[in-house]
Amino acid sequence: PSESSDFRYEHAHTAGCIVTKKEGDKTVRVPESECLTSTYPGARWRTRAESSSQCLGHGEICHSPYNDYEIFGGMVTKARCEDKCENVMSPAARWRAGKWSNAKGRALTYAQRSYNKVNEWDLKSFNNEVFQRWVQGGVASMMAQAQKTKIICKIAPFATWIPVFASHCGASGTTSGETASKSIQYTLASNTVACGNLASGRPMQIYDGSLDVTTASCTTRRAGSTKSAEVTFQKWVPISDGSAGGGRRASACAAHEVITNANGAVVGQKVGFGLIGNGVTGFNLCINPLVPAVERCSQYTIMDVVTVSSAGVYSQPLGKTITVNTQGHYCFTSATGGWAYVPVLLQTDWQTVTPAPT
Repeated sequence: PSESSDFRYEHAHTAGCIVTKKEGDKTVRVPESECLTSTYPGARWRTRAESSSQCLGHGEICHSPYNDYEIFGGMVTKARCEDKCENVMSPAARWRAGKWSNAKGRALTYAQRSYNKVNEWDLKSFNNEVFQRWVQGGVASMMAQAQKTKIICKIAPFATWIPVFASHCGASGTTSGETASKSIQYTLASNTVACGNLASGRPMQIYDGSLDVTTASCTTRRAGSTKSAEVTFQKWVPISDGSAGGGRRASACAAHEVITNANGAVVGQKVGFGLIGNGVTGFNLCINPLVPAVERCSQYTIMDVVTVSSAGVYSQPLGKTITVNTQGHYCFTSATGGWAYVPVLLQTDWQTVTPAPT
């Protein structure tokens, strides 16, 4: 029921709310015998957990990684919860088991009581107010950074794509005839890092991939600072001119077969968009291979990455050692700042194959 003079709700942390009712001049919690009746539709009765399995049986919740109380209802699976910006699926309750131990005796001694001055003057004494301002400033900075990333993640794609659409349209919906760029790139996440302590830096995670600075080094510094850098995580997307859109394709992956070797032979296909890290170099990078399975050719089985220029020119395969994380992303180490990396699949003899004679 809605909150009224007869019903109130108590906050119950991540478990939701506790229904209370009015009995005379007292407010009491609804007992188990009434909880599951039609008076309280959708209510659930929960008993205090006495074991780890009972505790974990309370299920999971989808929430913001920066605020446990910002809970998103309807997200019942980890895949649905975590595929949007940076939401996190966590247990609704956490089990903390105590450990009993025998009491230990302590020998007591008698000492004559004496009286001393309560206060002592010290020019360098601890100032609690200054300390609190310092802590609150640090927390405020972290929360502002989290909200900044959240806003960028949602707005940057629109701010970048709308002018592109406009440049391709003329009067009354006709083609403008303008020569547009072959690609676009836009920022999806931003973070300020301490250049002297990158090993403790938190990975930047988005749906398209992740960037880990723990092994990196700073290449630039923030304006007015010598100890911190602004790290941006960008996405690179090619723009088709439509020349390859018509006609029947020879294979399902034909639109993605753009990878060639040193001999000029086509040896593979791209399987995702490009990701760029700026502000650091030597970082670990994971890229989500977003090209669906129906658009991947069976002869390409070797995972690798290439770089791509703003003009849409792909490099030869880099021969990186690729690992696949739990999200299915292609991961490798020692990525260079400012380069757009694209995940690819190659044929097994990609290094030696030559172009077919014409």
